[in-house]
Amino acid sequence: MNYGMSMTTDKMSYSVDEPIKTTLKVFNYTQEDVVFHFNTSQRYDFIIEDEEGNEIWRWSKDRMFAMVLGEETLGPTNPEIIYTVEYKGKLSSGYYKVTGILVAKDRPMSGNVIIIVK
Repeated sequence: MNYGMSMTTDKMSYSVDEPIKTTLKVFNYTQEDVVFHFNTSQRYDFIIEDEEGNEIWRWSKDRMFAMVLGEETLGPTNPEIIYTVEYKGKLSSGYYKVTGILVAKDRPMSGNVIIIVK
């Protein structure tokens, strides 16, 4: 694929008190510029949900973002943007869905990874 995003975590299996490093990579390896427009200064978000779909953590919760329009351009001279966040809370044993979201108003994208906590 020449244009899109990928969502990864640094591992697939974690211990209860281990930090989880999440990475969202948005890329455009085509020869044409792609412009992403945003309603605020926020560019991305990360969410962790338990097996029942309950939201355990959201990176953007309790954060403030400037109310300014913005844009990011990806193309031949700047083909990718990488956003990385680390969750440092404690999770109980079980499976979790970790979702990364590009919050562009005109081209929103998201992806997820399933992890296990032992």
